[in-house]
Amino acid sequence: MPPGKDTFAEVSERYLAHQRYRLTAKEYERQELILENHLKPFFPGKIAEIRRVVGLGAGDTTDRPFSAYSPE
Repeated sequence: MPPGKDTFAEVSERYLAHQRYRLTAKEYERQELILENHLKPFFPGKIAEIRRVVGLGAGDTTDRPFSAYSPE
């Protein structure tokens, strides 16, 4: 299914709701903190706007892929 108009925050909330009873309390808290403190701020927009980018910029010789938010 292609990405729709959902934001990363909306999808992450559904993910956490799904995981709540599948994980231990400690693991759920860990995943919630990772989403809130790291991933949501890095991906503030829609899922459809997340793009794969190769390389990290000037001076990077690893040529490794990573995702970046690219608003329209």
